[in-house]
Amino acid sequence: MFVTMLGCIAEMEKSFIRERVCAGIRRRKLEGLPVGRQPLNVDRESIVSARLRGGSLTEVAKRYGVSRASVVRWVRESKQSNSALYPGNQSTQQFETAVAA
Repeated sequence: MFVTMLGCIAEMEKSFIRERVCAGIRRRKLEGLPVGRQPLNVDRESIVSARLRGGSLTEVAKRYGVSRASVVRWVRESKQSNSALYPGNQSTQQFETAVAA
C-alpha cells in the first residue's frame, strides 16, 4: 500500500511539473519570446563546402564545433535546395520515382 501511495504522489508531481513547463512555454509565446534552443551561430555554407571538397565528416564537425549529424543534415539540405548543381541527385530522384511507379 505504501509503494502504491508513493507511486500516486510521484505521478501527481510529474503532472504538476508538466503543467508548469507548458505554462512557461505558453507565457513565452504570448510575450513573443523565443522558445526552445537557439539556432547555432555557424557558417553553414563553409561547412557544406568543406564537406563537399572531400573533408571527412568527423574532421569537418570537429573543425567547426558542431555534431556530425548537423553536418550531414546541412549537406543534404544544400543538395536538395540546389538540385540543379548536383546532377547525381536528380538521377537518384528519377530512380526512386521509377521504382515507386
